[in-house]
Amino acid sequence: MKLRLQSAMEYLMTYGWAILVIAVVLGVLYSLGIFSPSNFAPKAQPGSCQVFRPNGPGTNYDINLEGICSGEFPQYVLQLNGRPLEGTHFALATTNFTIALWFSDNNPAGTYYGGTVGSPWSTPIYDIYNASTNNGIGGNQNFDFSGLGANTGNDLTYGENWPSLQSCSTPLNSITPYRFYNVVITVSEYDSIILYVNGNVSKTCTFTALGSNALTNFSIPALSFGSNPPGGDEVSSGLQIANMQLYNMPLSANTVGALYREGIGGAPIELQYLVGWWPLNGNADDYGGNGYNGNSVDASFTASWENSYTAP
Repeated sequence: MKLRLQSAMEYLMTYGWAILVIAVVLGVLYSLGIFSPSNFAPKAQPGSCQVFRPNGPGTNYDINLEGICSGEFPQYVLQLNGRPLEGTHFALATTNFTIALWFSDNNPAGTYYGGTVGSPWSTPIYDIYNASTNNGIGGNQNFDFSGLGANTGNDLTYGENWPSLQSCSTPLNSITPYRFYNVVITVSEYDSIILYVNGNVSKTCTFTALGSNALTNFSIPALSFGSNPPGGDEVSSGLQIANMQLYNMPLSANTVGALYREGIGGAPIELQYLVGWWPLNGNADDYGGNGYNGNSVDASFTASWENSYTAP
């Protein structure tokens, strides 16, 4: 009996350190998400799913999806490290709309510097603005139509007609770095706002009536990712954005929940109201069928984003 016990102890002493090292390595790999199912999920090629409008851009009937639209994870997502993606022009002749997207802020405690150098402000996630000046890359801040940012207090803030302080904020408590959030904003008559986070209502707001002059100022709308024009003077660093969808009506709560459940690679749902769809999977092209393609010269895309995503 003593010989068996001694033999077992010698075995553990001989191989125990090796077993411990293997356990530590497996634990590190697991914490890094190496064994995450997302790493083994099929990846969608850029443009593999798109909206087809048989009667041409701008039509709102007989619309359908074409290609592989099963909700596969994108191969890439937009990576913004201090470089903006601006100047995507589109048509939106209404003060009723919905914006849906996924974002991950890798350093939420003040990730860019805008205005006075050295003064941290909100991380700009997107901005829709009047691009009638400055070669279409930005205009007067008073003509910003809508914008979304995550500030240093870990608040998600949606604002209109900046800088008139028409804003609606909802706390994300602590924005977890390297974690994707699904955010949907529905706007009715430019005044009634609902912020959804991960499929659920997070905040409702009512603004002072701006609808009467919004469209007058909003003569040439353009979209920027990760910057707050004019000229990208406020630029995100460490931000990732995926699957931006723009609709010309406020979507219902049920539809917003369905968009979230589709996941980060989900296709648009209410196609008849879809203005533009930017999956941001390797390029800034609009796959919504209207051809509102963006300029991706200043943008980069990363294929190593999956570890920060947890499927709904």
